[in-house]
Amino acid sequence: MAIVMEREREKRGLTKKELVKLCEITTPYYFRILDATANPSLQVITRISTNLKIPLQDLMLGIKSDDS
Repeated sequence: MAIVMEREREKRGLTKKELVKLCEITTPYYFRILDATANPSLQVITRISTNLKIPLQDLMLGIKSDDS
């Protein structure tokens, strides 16, 4: 999930700080998601997928985005 999050965030030209704000999570929590020490709720994962404009299953399964 972290790889997809970072790839899609960069693709959309968002900073980490911007994504954190959009997803209504804290910066430390975001970094815990990235290093796999957090167990984000479905609500948080849904906000991430919505703000990155990718299907939830693509985020969860690490599926490569088709729209380059």
